[in-house]
Amino acid sequence: ALNSAQIGIWDWDIVNDRLIWDERMHQIYGVSPEEFQGTYQAWQTLLHSEDRLSLNEAKKQGYLNQSNYESEFRILHPNSSTRFIKAYGLIQHDHLGNPLRMIGVNFDITTSKEQEKQIYEQGRREVLLREITQNIRLSLDLPTIFNTVVQEIRQFLQADRVAIFYFEPETNFERGSVVAESVADNFCSVLNIPVQEKCFSDKYAIEYQAGRIQTTEDIYESDLLECHVDFLAQFQIRANLVLPLVNDSRLWGLLCIHQCSAPRAWQTSEIDLLKQITHQFEIAIQQAQLYKQAQQELSEKNNLFLQLENELDQKKILLKEIHHRVKNNLQIMSSLLYLQFGKASPDIQELTEDYQTRIQSMALIHEQLYRSDDLANIDFNEYIENLTNNIFQSYSINSDLIQLHLDIINIKIPLEQSVPLGLIVHELVSNALKHAFSDGEGQIVIKLKQSGDQIHLTIKDNGIGIESDVDLENSDSLGMQLIFSLTEQLEGKNHYHFDDGSVFDVTFPVQI
Repeated sequence: ALNSAQIGIWDWDIVNDRLIWDERMHQIYGVSPEEFQGTYQAWQTLLHSEDRLSLNEAKKQGYLNQSNYESEFRILHPNSSTRFIKAYGLIQHDHLGNPLRMIGVNFDITTSKEQEKQIYEQGRREVLLREITQNIRLSLDLPTIFNTVVQEIRQFLQADRVAIFYFEPETNFERGSVVAESVADNFCSVLNIPVQEKCFSDKYAIEYQAGRIQTTEDIYESDLLECHVDFLAQFQIRANLVLPLVNDSRLWGLLCIHQCSAPRAWQTSEIDLLKQITHQFEIAIQQAQLYKQAQQELSEKNNLFLQLENELDQKKILLKEIHHRVKNNLQIMSSLLYLQFGKASPDIQELTEDYQTRIQSMALIHEQLYRSDDLANIDFNEYIENLTNNIFQSYSINSDLIQLHLDIINIKIPLEQSVPLGLIVHELVSNALKHAFSDGEGQIVIKLKQSGDQIHLTIKDNGIGIESDVDLENSDSLGMQLIFSLTEQLEGKNHYHFDDGSVFDVTFPVQI
């Protein structure tokens, strides 16, 4: 069983300091029976220097506690390779408790130790990569990402310096600088130092852009060009590992790991880890550039929005002034009509008053727009109230005798439709007030509804009505001609019928 498990047996006579090994022990330690002197001191010379003190302490504790012996330690083979050993032993004592003899076994656990180390290092690499990935996802600020990650990489690899080098655009890779760095205290910083190195651009840049990874264990024992060795030496670099950072198929920069104190052999696992990290860096660079572009576009759009908003405010002021002047000009026209025909015949005066009320209805629209924040649409509910009040006042109507009922939805109507619609309301209400109520009493109802994409205006009175044989569309009445003409402007239809008085229905499409 011991042979199959490759376990070596040893027996140490403590009193006489005689150490006996079986054949397997000699194989485990890599020494022949002729080379091994068979003493405790001879065994100690085979131990790793860092483990000798701890093993002596373990032996003493075993003596004092009269306990079994168990330990792990390293040995050095004659070929300078290091092996890990697991040892178990029993201590025999005399009747006074003095140690007489130790017997035990050794077996080589190097393979399991290497596996444990690989698992441990793999775990560390996964933790580091996860932290780096998380840092990149949490921030779009490249300097913050770079400064955090180079520090983590240096601590993980126990390197003397980790730096990110950035090439200035349009310099053909001849100029650049280190934009992020983590460096040990006893070595110089190269952060933000402008670098111009034509040797690199001529020989290496295109290769790095194609994916080259440079591993140099010792710059003085490498195949680097002399100009490049001199360039690295001025920054105290003895060994380096360089990986490209590519963005949009172009070499953006380099991730550089420097060993300044001594040569260093770079491990495959370290290179694989850094490949994954550079991939995350490239994602971060791309995200940061997209974010910068988005911010720039947003800033430009915001500036454009402010410019348009300013222009819109100016146009609002201008439009308000225009509406104000149009209203004033319409009122001046109304006043001129009064002055011109104020002393004319009663028929002319009556006709003049009709024109004045029509002009006032249009002036009222522009006054309302002047007072409104919406310069394109009329609040028609409010407009109808103001318009009908003005009509009643202009005809000196007693609202107790002739009552007005409004059933108007809350709706905004564009200026292009508000003017003809307002004039239609003006004509129909004026006609009712002048002709419908022979006894001076009555009721006018105005309804405005919307159904789908159609608006329906109904004006009804309970007056005497219009005779059925009258062709309203071809009437000589200016008011009726206006009503039908204005309905055509609205691209609508006008329908009249008698229902205990006159009922006018105007239907037209909503203007989008």
